[in-house]
Amino acid sequence: EVSTQSTGAIAFNVGVSTGWLTTAGILLHELPHEVTDYAVLAQSGFTRRGAVVAQLWTCSAGILGSVAGVLFDESFSCGRFVLPLTSGIFLYVSTTSLIPAVIEQTGPRDTVIQVATMALGLALTFCCS
Repeated sequence: EVSTQSTGAIAFNVGVSTGWLTTAGILLHELPHEVTDYAVLAQSGFTRRGAVVAQLWTCSAGILGSVAGVLFDESFSCGRFVLPLTSGIFLYVSTTSLIPAVIEQTGPRDTVIQVATMALGLALTFCCS
């Protein structure tokens, strides 16, 4: 989460349109991500309140990551290098761990829906770039 928010903060230093597109992508990523994290915490034994508190702690780290990202980029002008690096890390994590785990736990219909939504995401990425 820290890298996501700091990536968004740095994206505005690269350009306003890049910043807004990155912000939209982060929102579309983080909302279901946070709901999933809450569900995992609740299923692993956290109380509702405990899961919410744990989520708030991890989300508050994102604010610190954003501040650190902006300060680091202002000091070293590294935004043009950080954005591709973090994008590559996100792609690596999703293709090596998240996608196989999602496909393993669903039926054929759900797999088709997941692949279709991933394809839609790729198409939107190409349309926006």
